[in-house]
Amino acid sequence: MGLLRLLLALSVFEHHSGIAGYDFLKGSSAVQCFFILSGFYMALILNGRYATRPLGVFYANRFLRLMPAYLVTCLLSLVALALFDAHPFMDADYLASVGDWPLPERLALALSSLFVIGQDLLFVTGVDALGHFHFAAGDPAAVKAYTFSLVPQAWSLSVEMLFYLAAPFLVRGGVRRCSAILAAGLALRLSLYALGPAADAFAYRFMPAHLPLFMAGALAHHAYTLIKDRPWACRVGAWLLPFTIAGMLLHGVAPAPWRFPALAVLVASATPFIFALTRDSRTDRLLGDLSYPLYLVHFLCIALWEAAPCELSSAALVLGTAVATLGLYALVDRPIDRWRHRATQALPPAPPDIPLPPFGPEQTLVPAPLHTQTGTPGS
Repeated sequence: MGLLRLLLALSVFEHHSGIAGYDFLKGSSAVQCFFILSGFYMALILNGRYATRPLGVFYANRFLRLMPAYLVTCLLSLVALALFDAHPFMDADYLASVGDWPLPERLALALSSLFVIGQDLLFVTGVDALGHFHFAAGDPAAVKAYTFSLVPQAWSLSVEMLFYLAAPFLVRGGVRRCSAILAAGLALRLSLYALGPAADAFAYRFMPAHLPLFMAGALAHHAYTLIKDRPWACRVGAWLLPFTIAGMLLHGVAPAPWRFPALAVLVASATPFIFALTRDSRTDRLLGDLSYPLYLVHFLCIALWEAAPCELSSAALVLGTAVATLGLYALVDRPIDRWRHRATQALPPAPPDIPLPPFGPEQTLVPAPLHTQTGTPGS
């Protein structure tokens, strides 16, 4: 599914840059499709390689998967803003005004930038002339706090990380449990949309409202467990892969009311078969691995391209973004990814839970004599 992930990241890049002149897949739709694939992958690894590992190992691996490349991008964005006045929404003088904000607001911006979680809330937070935060959902005239973020698109990483925190308790359930969570999340999402424009930002950037997408991915994993060993699964995947790509490319011309719901159903339904087709492909894995660094650096590259002292062609932006993506992957993502995989494999699996035998009315649990017990305390 690496090709799909890279295509989604390219869709976000095109949506923010507009270099293609045709928004074939809106950035908002691409990000939400990412959430479906994320739900699938989290169900896959939590019921697979992390099934016998402590939860701390899972959380540490998710942290190492996201944070190093993100922090490097933050640092590069700060350098670009200070040296070249390059940022998607502000300039160096604009950033300097943050120094005059009240201390709580400065801390909120700094902590959300450092730890990611909370950046989604900056989209419903306004900043007045004195730097005070206020609730500004549904107010298009307000200066939103997210415009001061070094990596504005990291709001989706906040949603991802909140889902990772809850994923072990969500995706390990059966089909009925996953379906119930999906239905509850869908009801919440529809309720938010019904409240009007003031709630639209929450419907799009509020993690519980994205539960239907994550759980659709988890249900796709349940389907994958049923078809993964079927000889025809790869053949179906070979048909569904180009069909799904075509659905993404034609997303912009689909009828508006059902545009994204139809795409979400298509992606969730095709995911088990496409994964069965591509799971052993190193090329597809590489393409998928490039999607995250591309998503991180593309806004920075656009800002540098727009701030250039002379007009640069669209080809220069594409080339620069490709070089930055490959550099972030080769110098940061890939080395840390290799290290965390080695560290995880070196850990012993957690001991399985051994159920006690059932005891009837006449039976009692009698400890074995001391000389027949084996092992040592804590073994």
